Amino acid sequence: MQPQYGYPGQPVGQYPPMPGYGMAPGQYPAAAPMAAGYPAAAPMAGGYPAAGAPMAAGYPAAGMPVAAAPVGMAPMGMAPMGMAPMGMAPITCNPAEDARRLREAMRGLGTNDSVLIDIIGHRTREERMLIVSEYSRTIGRDLLRDLESETSGNYRRCLLLLMKPRPDMLADLLHEAMAGAGTNDKVLIDILTQFPYELPAVRDAYQRRYGNLLIALSAVRLAATMRSSSVLFSALLVLFQPCVIPAVP
Repeated sequence: MQPQYGYPGQPVGQYPPMPGYGMAPGQYPAAAPMAAGYPAAAPMAGGYPAAGAPMAAGYPAAGMPVAAAPVGMAPMGMAPMGMAPMGMAPITCNPAEDARRLREAMRGLGTNDSVLIDIIGHRTREERMLIVSEYSRTIGRDLLRDLESETSGNYRRCLLLLMKPRPDMLADLLHEAMAGAGTNDKVLIDILTQFPYELPAVRDAYQRRYGNLLIALSAVRLAATMRSSSVLFSALLVLFQPCVIPAVP
């Protein structure tokens, strides 16, 4: 006789029903409605609009005309009016007015130095080059020649250097540093260290104004063989050599 197992009050071989189910064996209870679940999708306040809805802001729909930039605003990718392209300082002066004032300051007996200093000393090099061109166009005279004839000494030298393009200015300083007995090594070192990317333009400007720079440097180096600056001029010869880029096969 096999032993009989079970719970009290239950037929032998059966388990009591689980509390809360009360259903026939092998059946699952019916799914009860969820009192709290995922709510219905609410409209998004700041998301993507519904398909077909007009876009409040952003790129216009295909085929729609694009509105022009407002007055005073430059198109995308272009500098606003009155602003210089990237890499250049903005032009803030009136070159024609500055040219007129400079001519008035040098007209007649003597010069109005306060006007010369105020204009030339408060303009960028790009603005000063525009003034030189405007002076020639509107007045019909050479501004540098007028400055040279109306001023003197280091004051004249300073004004003339300021009114020249940078390569021409550096070429003049380079020539002065090598002229006469001895050399001004400090000026040479300043040019090499402060304007390394402009050395090719300086070489070309020197060629136009004084002749072959490499020949001049070679002559000065021969005269400086007994001094320490001989090494400096050897470096100058190397740095001022034209850069030859080999052709790609």
